[in-house]
Amino acid sequence: MGGPELSKEEKRLERTTSKLTKEEKKKIDKAAAICGLPPVVLVRKKLFKGRFPERKVKVELLIVEA
Repeated sequence: MGGPELSKEEKRLERTTSKLTKEEKKKIDKAAAICGLPPVVLVRKKLFKGRFPERKVKVELLIVEA
């Protein structure tokens, strides 16, 4: 479907499931959105590469003077 054929070793055929609290799910979803990735890809990269992917969303700080 959109990329080169993967070898048997490269194909992701195994599946795992985990239960999260609503807050944990929100944190993962927010981090994934910032990186421009689906949550599962974010978790896989963090787990196996040991770091978060680069941000894809520009973050601007809003400074409010009192």
